[in-house]
Amino acid sequence: MTQVNLDGAQTTLRIMGPGQILGCVAVFQQFPYPATATALEDVVLISWRSSQILELMREHRGIMENMLRIVGARASEMVQRVVEMSGKRVEQRIASALLRLADQAGSKAPDGIRIEFPVTRADLAEMVGVTYFTISRTLSKWQGQGLVKNGRQRITILASQQLARLAENHES
Repeated sequence: MTQVNLDGAQTTLRIMGPGQILGCVAVFQQFPYPATATALEDVVLISWRSSQILELMREHRGIMENMLRIVGARASEMVQRVVEMSGKRVEQRIASALLRLADQAGSKAPDGIRIEFPVTRADLAEMVGVTYFTISRTLSKWQGQGLVKNGRQRITILASQQLARLAENHES
């Protein structure tokens, strides 16, 4: 999910994995969705009109509860990202973003947690609000320390607990 600002710069808001729902806040608030979804891989997308979703929610309490859970989680994620951008050092923000991606679309691998979709360093830089070169330098450093393994548009987290400590503390 990306958004382009008035200067034409694109920001990656979120990278979503299989089964995730797009646009639920826009459905609840009845406004045009303010971001663009771009598939990084081949996908199958199922779409409903907002009126259909709202009707399903009225008829089925479980659907309503699930949608509210999703909206709450997304709101919590956005608050967390604002806190990170305003109060955390760059390495903490990068570590937090990697852990968030692993949570959203990671799978266990023999060597750690593999983020299961192509994520470029540019994508990560947009998500964290830093330059491509800062991401590249940090990931290379962390690879040397055994925290991550970088591949072509793939990242594997080798030491999630250490990365979590980096995200929360002032260690580097």
